[in-house]
Amino acid sequence: MTQRLDRLLQQQERLKAQIQKEESKTKKQNRKDDTRRKILIGAVVMEAIKKDDVMSSQIKKLLAGNLTRDNDRKLFELPFLNKES
Repeated sequence: MTQRLDRLLQQQERLKAQIQKEESKTKKQNRKDDTRRKILIGAVVMEAIKKDDVMSSQIKKLLAGNLTRDNDRKLFELPFLNKES
């Protein structure tokens, strides 16, 4: 191989590594942002259900219809799902 081709291949490898690093950083930030959104939504909803019985009832129905793991259901004092059905 020529020196120029060797240099270009090395540069390509460095660029691939930089791209992977940036992609990883972006994915990590996206996960952090998503977690933060979930925390904020949860805090707002929890505050709303303290103040509004109708909202509380609606959220409890929503949770009951969507939570399938017993340890999650226990957090919200929901009955466990029948494993046989």
